[in-house]
Amino acid sequence: MKISNFVVGMAVGAVASALICKKVCSSRCKAANADENLAQANATIDSLRSSVDCFSKQLGERIESEQTYAARCEELNAKVSAQDAEIAKLKDLCAAQERKLQG
Repeated sequence: MKISNFVVGMAVGAVASALICKKVCSSRCKAANADENLAQANATIDSLRSSVDCFSKQLGERIESEQTYAARCEELNAKVSAQDAEIAKLKDLCAAQERKLQG
């Protein structure tokens, strides 16, 4: 999930919350519907909170995964560098042995 998707989700949630609040406030004059509207608003807010929590969790997992991947890449690069240095030493040793045999 991209961060832009997360931001869009948050923006949609904010707009939905504003519309819900407007609906609840405009319907306060109607006492019969007030409880129903409030219950719907609370359910929607809970749903939005759940969505935000889910997005936050997914984003956190993605960041953690990318950090783990980056750390593993650095680890492997260090191993490759160490092996390259070992190969260079062995090549030098072989070259020295060949010179001794020829010389």
